[in-house]
Order: sequence, then structure tokens, then C-alpha cells
Amino acid sequence: MSVEEYKSHYKGMSQSDVRKLARTDSDFRDATERIYTASFHTALNKNCGDCWCDAYALIMLTANDKLMERSNRHYELRAGALLRDVRKDDNTKLCSHHNLTDELALYHLGTNPNCIKYFSKYPDDWREQAEKYIRELDGVAEPKAEQKEPEKPDTEKKPAPKRKAVRAAK
Repeated sequence: MSVEEYKSHYKGMSQSDVRKLARTDSDFRDATERIYTASFHTALNKNCGDCWCDAYALIMLTANDKLMERSNRHYELRAGALLRDVRKDDNTKLCSHHNLTDELALYHLGTNPNCIKYFSKYPDDWREQAEKYIRELDGVAEPKAEQKEPEKPDTEKKPAPKRKAVRAAK
């Protein structure tokens, strides 16, 4: 079963539906575990119903083409970190280390630079990248560097300074 087939087949399930399927449906468990492991490059913890719900949610929220190999990422979140959208309260911007993309990292760092403490890997110029990303997202043009007019050479002759008359001593 492909990710797209999984998403269309299990679309719209509630948390209780996922827990029930995790207990009773081996096809659901096998497909969820296989897709989760292939997409997020980590084994699924299968010890509780919440683990299955988390895996289901990550698969359903993450577009397959947006997933990146861990080695190609410029940003990585610390294990257990969860970033929520502080700008628009948009649930599609919710991310953990499993579904983080560079684009999501730039969004979160651009909207809340203090969340850098939750990252275990990031480039030195992360602040500039994040600010640029948010400017582009908002449709704001790049700020232009202030250009000073070149100073014109002083070609006008200035009058010679007046000299004080010196009186001769008598």
C-alpha cells in the first residue's frame, strides 16, 4: 500500500477508531508500521494506543514528497520537541523531529526565533535564512541597502580667510 492509498483508505478516522484498528486489524498495523518506518527512518514504538495514533497522525499530515532524508536536512529538532504555529495557530505547521522539513524549520524560526533552543542541528546563518523566508512568505521585498550619493569633489574656490592686521609695536 502506498502512502497515497493509505491516506485515502484511512482518511478521517478519529483517535478511538485508530486505537480500535490498532488492536483488531493486522492490515492497518502492518501498513502503518511499514509507511511510518519508510517515511520517518525510525522504528515505530508499538507499545501503546497513543503510539499508533501518533504514527497515523504523522502519516496523514505529512505529504510524501515533502519528506527529506535526514542526511540532507539542514535543520533537525531535538527528540521530543514539538513546534506549534505561534503566528496563525495553523495545525498544518505542527512538527516534530519526525516530519520536520527545512521549510517548516525556517517558518518556525522566522515566526519565533526563541525556538532555536529546540534544534539540535542548524546552519550558522539560520537567522538570516528564516528572516528571508518570512519576508518571501509575506510578499515583502528585500530591504535595499541604503545607497549614499557619492560626494562631489569640492571644485568651488573658497575665499581666503581674513587675516587680522598686526599692529607694529612702538
